[in-house]
Amino acid sequence: MLFNLISEGDIEPESGKITMLGGGYEEIQVYINGEVRRRAKVGVGDNIHLVLTIDEEPCELPMPAALAEALNGDPGAKRAYDELPASRKNNILAYLNSLKRPETVRKNVDRLMARLIGPRARGD
Repeated sequence: MLFNLISEGDIEPESGKITMLGGGYEEIQVYINGEVRRRAKVGVGDNIHLVLTIDEEPCELPMPAALAEALNGDPGAKRAYDELPASRKNNILAYLNSLKRPETVRKNVDRLMARLIGPRARGD
């Protein structure tokens, strides 16, 4: 399941992405990218005040048109894509949606299609 994180404290919610790694109920490591650290004026290893609230509204990521067209044109690849775990599909969609140029999206869709229909995907 994908969650939207709403933060309060040193990091503004619109500042960028954070990655959380669980260490149990009381300890969580939070990795904050360089741009977010610069905006918050904190350095690597600094302690920060961060309150996270889970936004439980579904976070549906749009499928780029190039991927939809490619999958619709190849039933085997579509079947392989549909069988991927939801978390993997979300990672794929998040990455493709982060790309700025249509030619970069196309190149990455082509790579994905090759993996979906390649020897490892078929079990060869």
